[in-house]
Order: sequence, then structure tokens, then C-alpha cells
Amino acid sequence: MKIVTVTDELFWSTKAFSSNWKEGRFVKFEPAFQQAERQWDETQYGAITSLTHHPKVKWLDDFSLETGFDFQQQKCSGLYLWWPRPGKWKGALTIKSRSSSQRFIYDLHKVVAGVYGLVMLLVLTFTGICLEIPEYTNPMIGFFSTLEEPPKPQSQLPTATQSFISIDAAVGIAQHIYPEAELRWIETPHGPTGYFSHQSSSSWRT
Repeated sequence: MKIVTVTDELFWSTKAFSSNWKEGRFVKFEPAFQQAERQWDETQYGAITSLTHHPKVKWLDDFSLETGFDFQQQKCSGLYLWWPRPGKWKGALTIKSRSSSQRFIYDLHKVVAGVYGLVMLLVLTFTGICLEIPEYTNPMIGFFSTLEEPPKPQSQLPTATQSFISIDAAVGIAQHIYPEAELRWIETPHGPTGYFSHQSSSSWRT
């Protein structure tokens, strides 16, 4: 991992990694069963890079803005080894109640954490993508449901005697309007006519 100090408030870090895990062992899930040999061959590699802006904000002890990119690749040998044969799907997707504690724990890991956990992970991944890039996913969602266009306030461009307000000024205005609100999160403007958006402890305020 390498961290580069661009300025006193701007930092750039990057990290590349690679790992390979190979293991072979014999396991036995029931006393009446024969031992079975299990082989693991996992390879994972990726890279992470981020740019962090750490300004000094007088009303916060620690404040930073971070953006970056994360790429990871992993072999799906576990899915290949688990994939049931034709006619064996029912046994692969159920937990055997009348079995030893060791087999029961194995079924929990394989079925609940593995199969059904993958379904939940796919749902979280899909909804996360929809929230992150709505301009690409909204047309698809709009085909099945009516979408409401949220309000898009715009700021006026400053004149020759004016300038853009700072984060401190934007937070000060919001705290003056909502004195009892506690700041949780703030979004900076996108473009010259953008706007500040902040989240309080009780509700969203723009």
C-alpha cells in the first residue's frame, strides 16, 4: 500500500493485492459415512485506489471527503464444487434435521449462509446500483412502476461582487433555520448551479 501526500489536505492512496490458497483434507460428516477428500484452490486479486480530502472544519473534530475505485476478482471454484447434480437440488437446498451437530452446522453454512445469503447479496447489490446510478437504472424501473421526479433546486450564479459560499456558511444557514437539528451528513454542489444538501438527526433537509 502506498500513500501520497498531494497537499496538506489531499491524500492519494493505492493498494494492489493477490493471494492464492490451496488446501486438501479429508472430512467425515457422519460416523457411518466414508471419508471424503475436499480440495480448495482459491485465487484472489484486485486493486484499491482512493483520493481523500481532509479539510479543517471548525465545527467538526474530524471531517473528510473520499472517493475511489475498488476492483476485485475471485475464482468461483466454491460454486462449481457445490453445484448439485441433476435430481439433487432438494437435498442441496434443505437442512437435514436428523443429523449430527457437525452436519447441522455444515448445512447452515452451505444452505443459509451460502445459497440464501447469495440471494440477499444480489438484492443488496442491485438496489445499491439503483441508488448510485439512477440515471441508468430508472428507465428500467419506470417500465414496471411510475417514478416521481424529485425536486431539483438550483443556485444562482454569483455576480462579479459575489462568490460561492463555503461549506461552513452552508451549514451555518441550515443550523440557523433548523437550530435543533444535528448534522449527520452533507453533500456538496455538483456544478456551478448545484446546491448543498445535508441530513439532520431527525429528517432530510435541503
